[in-house]
Amino acid sequence: MSEDFWVLILVYVIGLVLYFVELFLPSGGTLAAAATLTVAFALWRLFPEHPYIASSCILVTIAYLVILIYWGVRRLNSVTSLAGGTAAGADVVEAGTLVGVEGTAVTALRPSGVAIIHGKRFDVVSRSGEFIEAGSRVQVMAADGNRIVVRPLV
Repeated sequence: MSEDFWVLILVYVIGLVLYFVELFLPSGGTLAAAATLTVAFALWRLFPEHPYIASSCILVTIAYLVILIYWGVRRLNSVTSLAGGTAAGADVVEAGTLVGVEGTAVTALRPSGVAIIHGKRFDVVSRSGEFIEAGSRVQVMAADGNRIVVRPLV
């Protein structure tokens, strides 16, 4: 086998690597086009002298592309899937668990301010915009997203 043969095999392998790189560095098809050209060139030059090797390279390329496309689609689905999760952030989920819980206003609520509930500081809003003095006991009435609505305890 000539030195030209090994150079063409190297060009062929570089084309396969470019297909793989396209999955991780999307280039709008530039890398895929370069890969297609390098593989096609290597096969075109291999075919006259080594038709069996070129034919097997064609089969390998087809199988390789099918596997890459299958793996790439699965990878894309696993990255973008929200199944089993929630789009709400941790603060929104935590705020929803505070309804009915009591706390203490750290600042005056006019109507918004800060309260300590379960030992943590939260930005809160008083119900109906009423004024609540600092140090007053408050109870969480509702949580809409990360907006926590409280009322004074008498």
